[in-house]
Amino acid sequence: MIRGWRFWGLALLSLVGATIAAGRIFELTSEARDNVQFPMPGKLVSVGMHRQLHLFCTGASGGPTVVMVAGGGTPAVVSYKLQAKISEFAHVCSYDRPGLGWSPPATRPLTFDEHVQDLESLLHNGGVPGPYLFVPESFGSLLTIEYARQHPDETAGIVFLDGVDPQLWFSAIKEQNGWDADAKNALFGAGWRIGVVRLAFTKLSPPWVKDLPTPIKGEMRAIYSRPAAGFDEAVQAYRRSSPDHRPVLTPEMLGERPVIAVQHGKTSDALSSNFQAGWAESQRRLAGASREGRVVVAEGADHEVAQEAPDFAARYVREAVDAIRGHH
Repeated sequence: MIRGWRFWGLALLSLVGATIAAGRIFELTSEARDNVQFPMPGKLVSVGMHRQLHLFCTGASGGPTVVMVAGGGTPAVVSYKLQAKISEFAHVCSYDRPGLGWSPPATRPLTFDEHVQDLESLLHNGGVPGPYLFVPESFGSLLTIEYARQHPDETAGIVFLDGVDPQLWFSAIKEQNGWDADAKNALFGAGWRIGVVRLAFTKLSPPWVKDLPTPIKGEMRAIYSRPAAGFDEAVQAYRRSSPDHRPVLTPEMLGERPVIAVQHGKTSDALSSNFQAGWAESQRRLAGASREGRVVVAEGADHEVAQEAPDFAARYVREAVDAIRGHH
């Protein structure tokens, strides 16, 4: 009887091992195919410490340069449709943080200060002309706020796409900083490495993905199917940054420069209850970064405003661009 259990136990372990090995081979083969089929659309730029980040710029030259900053754990490809719309009236750049999109991973997770330093090095070393109109999404708002605080002369304005201010983010993130966050990240990490996420991409992807242009849809599938930091990027920045080295939003910090907070218009399934409860007030604080700031609502859009309402988002980016050009 004992020998029988041993046999079936070994058989089960062998089956699991073979499945994992087959999944790993499938994933590595698929990634190699994707590298050929979907080559990097931009260029790699050195940001120091032997690291490089992917920078992708489109649109005619002429200021201000629109700089898109993605949400936590999010590759820039998710907003390429919006970038294409912005490129019709402005020079616009997006980039991938370490381990996302086409950017190689860092040797360890980064602090907020290091993320901001990366952005500064990327823009300067990449030859991206200022001043900059930043267009951040969600977590990307924290990096943009700190960049604007450190480099006010380079910041022409900000259009927040369902952004979040430091006061709400650092309060609400505490509930997502436990063992369950680590378990979720480990589970997704395992799923990525053996091809499960790739196979389930169609089921896992949000509805707006089906409306993307074919080339962007292919790039997004390829990028999202490979291993990435995911939400752990934001959690690690929180854990590794001391309270006196976190982004700070100051009322009217941008004077009269254009600041527009584009807020989602329906209750979001993507946000926790604590985030959702404080979201409207957070938008007002974001708009308060300028004496000319205001909040607009993207009716019918969820947290992914840039993806669900790209025409609406582009409209307000253009409004800010025109306002900046009108002052020069």
